[in-house]
Amino acid sequence: MKAATERPGSRQSDREAVRQPVVDGLRGFRSLGARLHPRQARGGAAASGGEELPGCPVAAPGGPPWSPGRSLVISGYSGVGGACDHPCVNGFDIIGDIHGAADELETLLAGMGYERSDPTGAYRHPVRTAIFVGDLIDRGPQQLRVLEIVKEMADAGSAMVTMGNHELNAIAFASPDPTRPGEYLRRHSAKNQAQHAAFLEQVVGDDRSRFLDWFMTLPLWLDLGDIRIVHACWHGPSMAVVESEVGGNRFTAPEQFVRASTKGDPLYTAVEVLLKGPEVGLVQYGQPAFLDKDGHRRDRARLRWWNGQADTLDDLAEIGGSFTTEDGSPYPSVAAVPVPADERSYVYTDRVPVFYGHYWRRWAPQQSVDWTTYTACVDFSAVRSGALVAYRWSGEQTVMPGNYISSLQFSPQPA
Repeated sequence: MKAATERPGSRQSDREAVRQPVVDGLRGFRSLGARLHPRQARGGAAASGGEELPGCPVAAPGGPPWSPGRSLVISGYSGVGGACDHPCVNGFDIIGDIHGAADELETLLAGMGYERSDPTGAYRHPVRTAIFVGDLIDRGPQQLRVLEIVKEMADAGSAMVTMGNHELNAIAFASPDPTRPGEYLRRHSAKNQAQHAAFLEQVVGDDRSRFLDWFMTLPLWLDLGDIRIVHACWHGPSMAVVESEVGGNRFTAPEQFVRASTKGDPLYTAVEVLLKGPEVGLVQYGQPAFLDKDGHRRDRARLRWWNGQADTLDDLAEIGGSFTTEDGSPYPSVAAVPVPADERSYVYTDRVPVFYGHYWRRWAPQQSVDWTTYTACVDFSAVRSGALVAYRWSGEQTVMPGNYISSLQFSPQPA
């Protein structure tokens, strides 16, 4: 972080000018500074930045690849929102977007061997740890129960949690905008109200304040050395911006949420990529705009950053099969035209498995669509399909599709 010695009118002085209104305005939250773990801003994208955790000593630098029973280095994850407290963890269960589907969550946890433990009552596995990729809320009918289950697990050390775009949206929806009196960081438009209505109805009063407080502490990504977890896109340059601007892999002060909600701010741009994923323009390549699953007009498509071989628009643009043009016609095939290097820069080429959610896939997982050698999506539209999905990682160095597991596998089947 830069020292606060910049001239008036600089970005630093602008941030200081809004700090106190934000602190005063976030009346629904307790003082952020009093809640943050003193080490939580440390760590980041590099596995070498990991910290020794209680009961989980750091493995020797340069040691052999992770294997079941080996202790873990967890970069930037030092107890806020959960921590690994097992000296011998035999693997991770990475669980996709839940969106208030508590029945499916409990079915999946039980099917994977998690049981409620005493005295905390939290779900725990004897030798494995759960990781939630975010988007615990909105849409589904059991959001409070989902939050209680996941936070209990995080507090007990049997799970870790990363922030999803819906958690960030909830914070911004509840946070007054210091630059626009009477407004909020996320506008209370009809569209935003509709998207957030189920959360507002189901999570109220002290419960809402408590969970919004918790959302503010969640990391934006986790680098566990041999695997990586992020809600929407693993992108090193965006992570570097976040680390530079906030000091680590999570927010550390209320005014940072203002910047993360302000278009044009570098922090906003970086967080958008990590929690919502990059996009690629269509119109400049001669492609028409389309209507998405909610009927909203889009002239940019989600970018298939997980496709390590992509270099043309048809490889990069994610256009759902049910999408139409504005006049209701089926969307035409995307042209195989070259895409500039700056848009291809989002493509993931590292040889470390990364697990992510966000993209509302349909069960069962398909190669190149849902998983590649080094990437795996775990969001399979739990609210819509009933398929809450996890990937059970046990030390393998590449993605193995047989390690996907769905709540549908444990649900009673109709007679």
